[in-house]
Amino acid sequence: MVAWSLLVDRVHRRASTGIDWSRKAHDSPPRFVSLTKIVGLWATWAIIGFLYCVARWYWDGDYLFAMEVLALSAPLLVVFSAPYVLWLDRYLLEPRDGA
Repeated sequence: MVAWSLLVDRVHRRASTGIDWSRKAHDSPPRFVSLTKIVGLWATWAIIGFLYCVARWYWDGDYLFAMEVLALSAPLLVVFSAPYVLWLDRYLLEPRDGA
C-alpha cells in the first residue's frame, strides 16, 4: 500500500502535504528552526525511553522482543533523524509548524 501510494498515487506531491519539492537550497529556513525540532524530538524520545526504563515490566515476558528491537533501532533513529529533519525543512512551505 505504501509503494502504491508513493509510486502510483504520488501522494507526496500533493499540495496538501505542505511540501514544495521545487524549492531551492538557498530558500531553506534558518538552521535554528531545524535544530529546535531535532532537540525537541530527541528530548521526547529521551523522556519516553526513561519511562520505559522505569517501568521494568517491559523488560521481560512478551515485551522483551519489542524492547530489544527498540534498543537496536534507537541509535539509528537518532543518527538519521538529524539529516532527515534538515533535508525536509528545506522543502516545507511552513517550516515553523507545530512540530
